[in-house]
Amino acid sequence: MPGPLACGPALSPPGPDHAWLKATAGEGNCLEARRVLDRVQVRNSTSPQVLVEFTEHAWVDLCEAAKTGALDLDVLPGSWPT
Repeated sequence: MPGPLACGPALSPPGPDHAWLKATAGEGNCLEARRVLDRVQVRNSTSPQVLVEFTEHAWVDLCEAAKTGALDLDVLPGSWPT
């Protein structure tokens, strides 16, 4: 289900404040992302001090893999038992 946090170059417009965009699918434990220059930073709203940074190309690749199901736990090698 698409939300206000898009993957790829449309993630957020560049701006002086580099505002965080929050995914609305979570219930208090949300993914937040922002663009800073040529990087995309991602964090969990409940642990904002910890963040992961991606190149824009890596972010697009990650989003594409998630959209196609390539990152589903039942597809990954050594998947967790269900």
